Amino acid sequence: MILASDVKNYLRIDYAEDDTFIANIIAAGYDYLAAAIDDFSTKYSGSAEFVRQADIWVLAHWCPPMYDQREGMFAGQNMQMDYPARALLTQLQLYKMGPDTVPPPAPEPEPEPGSETTEVSSNSESEEEQNENTEN
Repeated sequence: MILASDVKNYLRIDYAEDDTFIANIIAAGYDYLAAAIDDFSTKYSGSAEFVRQADIWVLAHWCPPMYDQREGMFAGQNMQMDYPARALLTQLQLYKMGPDTVPPPAPEPEPEPGSETTEVSSNSESEEEQNENTEN
């Protein structure tokens, strides 16, 4: 995930007044990707290539126009995503996990309510054996 310092460096911003706003823009960019891309979290945590592409999309295609619109300077204009931004987003949407990527393990299934698991100890004697031993 990119940081506010990455965006500030990319946009050549040398003051701290907009740091919180920039952090919010970054979060909104990743939220947008998560809503637009199936299994975004799995892909983002399982592939360095996917991470690089997603980070570049947020840094180069999401943050600059969002930062420029902070004061409403583009209000009323028809803003559209440019070709490189749309092409990269499409690639991210169609990204397939390859054999070199390792998805996170599946969560353990929870036991059904009302079902009890009983543990049987191999070291304990059965009740019948204990009763026989006490009778003798």
